[in-house]
Amino acid sequence: MTAGTAEVVITTKLFRPSLRQQTVERKRLHDVLRQGRTLPLTLVVAPAGWGKSTLVADWLAHDEIPAGWVSLDGGDNDPKRFWRYMLLAADQAGSAAGAAALRRLDAAGSDMLRDVLPAFVNELASAQAPLVVVLDDYHLVTNAQVHTSIATLLEHSPPQLHLMLITRADPLLPIAGMIAFYNEKVDIFLDGQQLERPQTHFFPSDDNRTAHSPPEAARRAEHS
Repeated sequence: MTAGTAEVVITTKLFRPSLRQQTVERKRLHDVLRQGRTLPLTLVVAPAGWGKSTLVADWLAHDEIPAGWVSLDGGDNDPKRFWRYMLLAADQAGSAAGAAALRRLDAAGSDMLRDVLPAFVNELASAQAPLVVVLDDYHLVTNAQVHTSIATLLEHSPPQLHLMLITRADPLLPIAGMIAFYNEKVDIFLDGQQLERPQTHFFPSDDNRTAHSPPEAARRAEHS
């Protein structure tokens, strides 16, 4: 393959947020995040300023979990730009799958779904180490092609991968492609008045479309 021209990236977009010296310990939410690590997807949803990014960064540091991090912006609606940062984050976390897929991305005429995503999934599937990638401010992504690529990644997700989306609203992922993941993801909707517990939590169940109401979610969290 003939190599294309690699786009220049902003490396600070791959930095985790700096932790404050004094952060409120959120043991209950840490426990939920820890539980969700065995599933393909965790969503953390709350309005601006409610501590979503700090919560995830604090948990990663507390549990000493190597993870890639991307702070998204409006420019990441370009699918190749989005995936470049995604793959660089995987590389940052120590996964060889990121570098392998980046070579595909930089090849002339490469296609995300045909070339890049399969290379990433195949390399991940053959790896031993788990990979956690955090996509912060995912609500800024509005391109349907990007959403489709993430839904396709989750559809073919190997057990080594755990994706975390931090967002102000439910992500606009294609519903048809996501219906099978209602029992394979954890959703945390932060309550601004009481950040110690999820307002809404999706639990694995026999009915893969069952979502528990806030009171039921709280009761189940108490006994999980």
